[in-house]
Amino acid sequence: MAHKIVLTMKNQSVIKLSLSSLFLLLVVTFNSFAQVAGAKHTKLVDLYVMGRVEDCLVKAYKLADNDKYKSESEPYLWISLCLVDLTRDPELEEFYPEQKTIKTAIKYGTKFKKNDDKIAKKGGEPIFEENKEFIYELIEMGLIEGKSFLAIDNYSKASYYYKLVAKLDPKNQECNLINGVLFLYNKNKEGNDMVESSLDYFRAQAEIGGFEINPKSERAFVDGFYYYSKYLESKGRNSEAFDVIALGVKLAPENTKFISRYKQLSGE
Repeated sequence: MAHKIVLTMKNQSVIKLSLSSLFLLLVVTFNSFAQVAGAKHTKLVDLYVMGRVEDCLVKAYKLADNDKYKSESEPYLWISLCLVDLTRDPELEEFYPEQKTIKTAIKYGTKFKKNDDKIAKKGGEPIFEENKEFIYELIEMGLIEGKSFLAIDNYSKASYYYKLVAKLDPKNQECNLINGVLFLYNKNKEGNDMVESSLDYFRAQAEIGGFEINPKSERAFVDGFYYYSKYLESKGRNSEAFDVIALGVKLAPENTKFISRYKQLSGE
């Protein structure tokens, strides 16, 4: 005898809730790699995990403009995250052109860092460390943009991006190095102290033999040493140029760009 299954309203609700929860779990799984860690604005979290990235962006902008929330760091990080996501949507290319949007995303990343530092100084709860992986995604994007201008000798535009990446994590010495080098290429003598400060750090690392580069900022490390040695050579300071690239080789003995430059300056 077949049994007729009757669903009560309560059972139906349970099933609907279970399906809804399953859907949300799937969405969260697909988006978990790119959320703001330590987020307190649950509305932004909900919008983002449901794939409503543009709505999340609009909401984050409103929070950043609101006197009550503009001193927080979280809204600015959401803006940056959403902008990066939107550049990856081929249907939205017309509205979020990659270069312009990435530039804006990095700028909001620096605003996040500035506010987050203020929160830390006041004894609040900063979220930089929890979101460092995404910040380094921004750093890598900024370095790629900066190099595109450096490669065509447009030093002013290259410097614009290197200044931004240096602000994203002021403790990152490779980013500080390339930033200082571009100051020098733009005839700003402040670059001398900036470069020397970073080189002091790298000399110390070479002595202890414990230097580990973050892959996302490796471009800054390589280009910083390479272009500084080129700068010194252009000023007739060949011996100093050789010392700089020799330090680079000591830190990264398998780097082919450093090795080639080393041989060139040593006359091999």
